[in-house]
Amino acid sequence: MRHVASKLTVAMTIMVAGVTATGPLAVAQPFDTIAETEPYPLDNTVVDAAIDTAPYMTGSASLADEQPFVAADHDAAQSYTMTAKVSGAKKVTRTTYISGYVATETPARDVIVSVEIYDTNDTQVYQKYYTGQTLGRTATEYSYEYLPQQEGDFTVDIGVYDKDWNLIAWQDAAAEFTIDPVTTAQESYSASTAVQGGGLTSQTMTLTTDVTAQRTTEDSVVDVEVYNATGGRVLQKYFKQQAFAAGETRSYDVAFTPTSAEDYVVKVGVFSGDWSELYHWTDGTARFTVELNPIFTFRALTSVNAGANTGGDEAWHADRYFVGGTSVTSSEPVNLEDSYGAAPAAVYSTSRQGESFDYQITGLDPDKYYVLRMHFNESEVSAVGARTFDVHVNNDLALSAYDIFKEAGQKQHKAVVNEIGHVSDAEGNLTLTFTGVAGEARLAGIEVLGYGELLG
Repeated sequence: MRHVASKLTVAMTIMVAGVTATGPLAVAQPFDTIAETEPYPLDNTVVDAAIDTAPYMTGSASLADEQPFVAADHDAAQSYTMTAKVSGAKKVTRTTYISGYVATETPARDVIVSVEIYDTNDTQVYQKYYTGQTLGRTATEYSYEYLPQQEGDFTVDIGVYDKDWNLIAWQDAAAEFTIDPVTTAQESYSASTAVQGGGLTSQTMTLTTDVTAQRTTEDSVVDVEVYNATGGRVLQKYFKQQAFAAGETRSYDVAFTPTSAEDYVVKVGVFSGDWSELYHWTDGTARFTVELNPIFTFRALTSVNAGANTGGDEAWHADRYFVGGTSVTSSEPVNLEDSYGAAPAAVYSTSRQGESFDYQITGLDPDKYYVLRMHFNESEVSAVGARTFDVHVNNDLALSAYDIFKEAGQKQHKAVVNEIGHVSDAEGNLTLTFTGVAGEARLAGIEVLGYGELLG
């Protein structure tokens, strides 16, 4: 809503962002593997704002002709600061992002904020306004996507109105920007991607992208990116110094090993050799789904019944991996209630106990994360602090002065479960060392959970 006859002078800052191509993070030099989302503004960041879009204006008409215009109060207008910035492609029919920022020294409620675009003839070419706004000293952002239909120079103007469209404050040229034409180069490429192999997590697949150029290119960059279901970029591979003859198709292979089961999309861009200009961008050259690999499901790889000659359950082994300590037994029934992850009751009837003993678990994958689920049952002491002990894993302190009786709610014969995570060493070993602090250390059972094959 351009008010030529009554423009108000208010604080003004012009901020025009640098050219950013639509789709990828294209202007800055990228890197090989990242997990960033595209940093473009959302359509509206004002919570609970009612958004309306005025009719697309043509010729010399403006909404000022349709809405009542009442001169603003000068003192009120002086309290406003209105700025803007423009980012995105800034090319004809390419997504451009308009962001207006409004703050006021005097709080305002139930006002309308209008963020408008004008050409050099003072013709309004686009408007978006936000009703029911509350404004204060902290600037409120109003952002939207804009698809320019013509090249040339433009300004972003911002107006604040009361609920009846009486003008409160107006800012001419809060930002200035230029829309460039789409070059022939941008229309001269096509891309497609074929997905070969894989389909399961931890399986490597090959993404073969074919790029065809309809014109001769001496130096360009072909950029292949993979995005997950939430829009996060999980892989980027680019090929520099690419030269095309007119009509030539070139293929690019990218290896991708997904780590999560979800949907993925491949996006392909062609840039100038210095990354300054986007020639071509395709949002979905391929889409595919990755499912969880059952071989690598997180599960118990081994389960040991400490102090026992038998496993006590078909999924549990008799005591093994231990060095030191003695076996102790308890004939009292154990309470398994409210013990998440508890083992079968038979596991808690025996324990390994001693001033110091080790469990040396071997045969794991080197430098890999595992969860150690330890099971305890206090059948001897009946006071907090009577038995405490430390647990180290590969010389790292994991539990300090651990008190089974206290953890059981000061109850005997109660199953207690504790889980800790640790990475195996370079030889694929996890060594647990139990050392008594007050009394002897004790363990009823241990499970190793992770991805991989079951231990024999």
